[in-house]
Amino acid sequence: MASLVLGLSAAFVWRLGEERARAQQEAQVAEQVGQFMLQAFEAADPRKRGKGEAEATAREVLEAGAARLAADPAGSPTLRARVQHVIGKAYMNVGQSQRGEALLASAAEALLSPQVDRPLEAADALNELAVILANGKRGEEAEQVARRSLQVVAGAGGDQAPGR
Repeated sequence: MASLVLGLSAAFVWRLGEERARAQQEAQVAEQVGQFMLQAFEAADPRKRGKGEAEATAREVLEAGAARLAADPAGSPTLRARVQHVIGKAYMNVGQSQRGEALLASAAEALLSPQVDRPLEAADALNELAVILANGKRGEEAEQVARRSLQVVAGAGGDQAPGR
């Protein structure tokens, strides 16, 4: 009986250590995404712009973020995919559907790759891409992308909402 309790305790401690390491990795990626976006927003800092220059627009901030992302192709695949997703969604929200479409499609593929393996986030990016396509009157493409999103969620065994 003591051996069974000891074995179960060891398994619990091992599993707890794995979950802690995963949580630390998630926190690190979230911190990196936050830092990346913060640096993009620094373009809007009036102290760093010349006197008399107009304030930076949301589009200019997004352009700075997209340019920075394009300039660093060797960065972490997870960071790159998550930032593409965030910037793609932001482009979608400011009416720049074409830019958003390209970034969301790229983010979805990267999030599904074995290096990143974040299927629920990929499904979220695919859902947003389907909305862009549907709004652009590209119904068949939108339906295909939406079906793919559903397949990704089903394959992930997730009954939770994508990206949650």
